[in-house]
Amino acid sequence: DSSASGVNSTAMGRQTNSVGENGVALGYNAFVRESGSNAVALGANAGASGADSVALGSGSRTYDANTVSVGSGNGRGGPATRRIVNVGAGTIASASTDAINGGQLFQSLSNAASFLGGGAAIGAQGVFVAPTYVIQGASYNNVGAALTALDSKVSELDARSGSTPTSTAARTASLRTATVPAVAATAVSDMSSNVASTAGNATAAVQGTPTAAMDGSITPAATSTAVGTAAVANHVTGTAIGGSAYAHGPNDTAIGSNARVNADGSTAVGANTQIAAVATNAVAMGEGAQVTAASGTAIGQGARATAQGAVALGQGSVADRANTVSVGSVGGERQVANVAAGTRATDAVNKGQLDSGVAAANSYTDSRYNAMADSFESYQGDIEDRLRRQNRRLDRQGAMSSAMLNMSASVAGIASQNRIGAG
Repeated sequence: DSSASGVNSTAMGRQTNSVGENGVALGYNAFVRESGSNAVALGANAGASGADSVALGSGSRTYDANTVSVGSGNGRGGPATRRIVNVGAGTIASASTDAINGGQLFQSLSNAASFLGGGAAIGAQGVFVAPTYVIQGASYNNVGAALTALDSKVSELDARSGSTPTSTAARTASLRTATVPAVAATAVSDMSSNVASTAGNATAAVQGTPTAAMDGSITPAATSTAVGTAAVANHVTGTAIGGSAYAHGPNDTAIGSNARVNADGSTAVGANTQIAAVATNAVAMGEGAQVTAASGTAIGQGARATAQGAVALGQGSVADRANTVSVGSVGGERQVANVAAGTRATDAVNKGQLDSGVAAANSYTDSRYNAMADSFESYQGDIEDRLRRQNRRLDRQGAMSSAMLNMSASVAGIASQNRIGAG
């Protein structure tokens, strides 16, 4: 009673059904669901529901696409799980997709345990046997507790002698950089990488000949200086002092807890100071001071220089324009006091010079205004005098005209001999 209703599907066996396109169902009551296109179910009661999946063995089930199942997962219709035996050693590489066998896993875990020392091992069924570290007569079964005990002893020794022997510091560094692999890890390649990086860090701390390497610091370069827990100075001319201080390149100096210098030729002094990778030849001083542009300078807690050649002076100051000096921020401006009088064209001037300049300008303006007022008064006097003289002339002309008119009228009516007419 088999049924192959899916396109290009195959069903072989009693009550076998293949509904998914290109599906194959072999065995009593085996089935391929409609969702299981290109799926294969082999074995009695085997079922494939995921696309491109394979269910191998009686009662095996697949529900997700692109999977291979050798069990039912829930025990219904067949065993919940099965072992896969006689598996060849898979290739272990970053790009490998091979399955690995138990022998490979055991060897990798054993190698990791040997790096821990202290009797660490892999026992029966892959159970991890914890190491035992004896420090000053006390036993510790994990790396963290051992490091804590060692750190306290080193601190006591340092307090008594004022310095820490180089050999002790180097051993501390190698212990601090150890990585404990997880026993139940499924990615052997990742675990191998952890072990390899651990060995590399330990070698760098032990074999180097640093100027100073104390309390877990790492100085890969022969003449660099790193002092403090997890302090790192990468270059021969680098200096890192303080917990987690980091000096990346040549002539870098990082002083303070978590001071980070990521650009060449730069200096950071103060806890949490930061110099970005592009900020070459920069200076940051003060807790949390930051420089993110080349040749920038930030001095003061939280000061920031974000433009090339900019200088930020004072707590919270921000210099965000190239080649400028800032003593505050937007809304946090400051006065600059005790400024000497400038003497050159590019010098800053103080308020005294400004007031003197304004006073001189006012004096000049006043003198010119007064001179103009005097001139106006003189012109006014001349004009008034001319108007008065013109008025007198007009008055005289009017009187003469009137007299002559009257004279003409007085003689015009004489009708006798020897008369005279004027006008």
